[in-house]
Amino acid sequence: MKSVKLIGIGALVGIILAVAIYIYYESTKGGTTAQSAGLVEFRPIDKLFTSFAYVPILDMNFSSADISLGGGDKTLSGYCWRQYEVGIGYDSASTLFEKHQEAACAGRYEELPSPIVLSTNPVSSEAFGDYDRAKCDRWDKEFLGTRRSRLRIVAQLKADGQWGAIVENSRKTLAGFIRIYCE
Repeated sequence: MKSVKLIGIGALVGIILAVAIYIYYESTKGGTTAQSAGLVEFRPIDKLFTSFAYVPILDMNFSSADISLGGGDKTLSGYCWRQYEVGIGYDSASTLFEKHQEAACAGRYEELPSPIVLSTNPVSSEAFGDYDRAKCDRWDKEFLGTRRSRLRIVAQLKADGQWGAIVENSRKTLAGFIRIYCE
């Protein structure tokens, strides 16, 4: 009699467990998901990076003191400071190889074109005072086909006396790549 009760209890536990597993399976079963991927467009990148730099840019807002009170001095009312990682080099490098092969093979690297700023990445920034965050971020928005930050970065590198060395290094690097094809 005890064995019949144990078998009955075991069967009941087995049925309850089977029902619980079935309910769990049905409640977690979801729909099917399908993913597909395809190449939309192939665009070759024809850039040659020759130099990298970290460039800080500081732009300040000044407010004039009330002239009627005898003032007239300008006081700092806010600033935007940004630190950039800058990639400098050549766009459409393969066309430059064809155009300037003669000069590069003759060792006249100074005849090669000057590099341009290819990429800018603001790695840190700080806005203070009446120079709000939106105004600070406008440095990296497109304006008339270029970012204002790129023009300002080149101007800063020139003011710091670094642009000449970057141009010379970039021209030598470009000439080195072109000379691979010299006969």
